[in-house]
Amino acid sequence: MTEPPRTKTRALYGWLRTIVVVAIALLASETFLVLGVVKPLRIEGSSMAPTLLGPHVEVVCPHCEHRFAVAADQVPRFRPYVCPDCRQKFNATPTEVTLGERMWVNRAQLAISDVERWDVVVFRCPDRVESLCIKRVLGLPGEHVDFSSGDLLIDGNVHRKSLDEQMRLRQSVHCERQKLLAWKADDERWQFAGNAWRHSGDESRLVYQPAGGTVTDDLGVNQTASRPIYAALDLMVTTKAKLAPRASVRLIAELANGRVIEQSIDRVGESQIVWSLFDRQALLAVDGQVVWLEELPTAWPDQPRLSVVATGDVQLGELSVWRDAYYHTRPVDRWPAAGVTLAADELFVVGDNVAISEDSRTWPSHALPKELLIGVPMGISRESRLDSPAASE
Repeated sequence: MTEPPRTKTRALYGWLRTIVVVAIALLASETFLVLGVVKPLRIEGSSMAPTLLGPHVEVVCPHCEHRFAVAADQVPRFRPYVCPDCRQKFNATPTEVTLGERMWVNRAQLAISDVERWDVVVFRCPDRVESLCIKRVLGLPGEHVDFSSGDLLIDGNVHRKSLDEQMRLRQSVHCERQKLLAWKADDERWQFAGNAWRHSGDESRLVYQPAGGTVTDDLGVNQTASRPIYAALDLMVTTKAKLAPRASVRLIAELANGRVIEQSIDRVGESQIVWSLFDRQALLAVDGQVVWLEELPTAWPDQPRLSVVATGDVQLGELSVWRDAYYHTRPVDRWPAAGVTLAADELFVVGDNVAISEDSRTWPSHALPKELLIGVPMGISRESRLDSPAASE
């Protein structure tokens, strides 16, 4: 027998009424508002820069036109700014302070899936549980965590990131442009025009020479903070390469111990190239697919010297250099020589701004109990409100 239309209408109405009642109940819950996905959080500090920015000003370098953010509490008062790209010093009037980025926190996510390595999490700060903190997960329950030469060690072995993880976590160092050419050509066979290096003729080399001679782990946001500065050992080169028939490109990394790592590309047409030296491995990817990978047993002895050798008609557009986070203990006297072993209900978290972040490396317990987790961030917005609860350092 066919169900009468009125019965169907009543059933539909009943379902709708149930959904509305549940929604109202959730919105009426203070716990859901404060800890769930409804109430926004505002970033207060710079420990997660450059991924997440707290209150900051924007500055433009007059020498190379590089635009970068400076933490509001690290604006130089009695000394010039230092450009993180060209390393030139300059005086400038910064923009007005922009409030920290605002985000929603998805608390329900923790109930349906486990936290994974490299996730960003929001939690109650272990030393002041009335406040909220936000960091990135490096160590998972039961693991042994340590660091060596900037690399993350899990259970005594260097943890190597996948290509997707590298692309997600990399930090910008330099983008080649007319105002700042950090790649130096051997001869006139290389010409820079239209934001691209163009080569024609016989084999010739293009060498990366960073301003100051070394890529460091420093960030422009840290203008006045007292912090250690290290040479960034793990570098990445990306470019949109266009090769004519019979043309080729060799990507080369020269190590201080005399070893040379290189790979060649001769694919005709345009391709997106990634040449990565992250986590004691060398990796070449073309159009998002890894075509070659070699793992090395030890860290680089020093920062690799990068170069490109081209033959024939080649164009390298959007030529950029990136670096991995350089993980180290800070301060050293708080870090146990044997590293840290996590319990079955603990995580190890570190801020992306490794040089200044207060986190598992500096906490007395070195671990984050999972019971302090609140949720994972979502829907990040650069428009902030003063009435948003703060996620501090």
